[in-house]
Amino acid sequence: MRLPDLELPATDGTFVNPAKVKGRAVWVIYPYTGKSGVPDPEGWDHIPGAHGSTLQLQAYSLCYDVFQRLHIKVFGVSLQDLDWQREF
Repeated sequence: MRLPDLELPATDGTFVNPAKVKGRAVWVIYPYTGKSGVPDPEGWDHIPGAHGSTLQLQAYSLCYDVFQRLHIKVFGVSLQDLDWQREF
């Protein structure tokens, strides 16, 4: 699939352009990661499957070494700010 030619900020301070990533990659796109002690956005509990996204992200994390062995890059994309993402 052809991906957009744009620069996305990464948690390590660099930028990643999906259109220019070489080789195989998995792009995990998720709306939100919860944080202990911080309430979820208003109405979050009414979105079907919203709480499952964190479990799916954890599954990708558990398989990260397999992706590395297969030379598959893994990227997570969210609208949350970089500090929040670094902590996650």
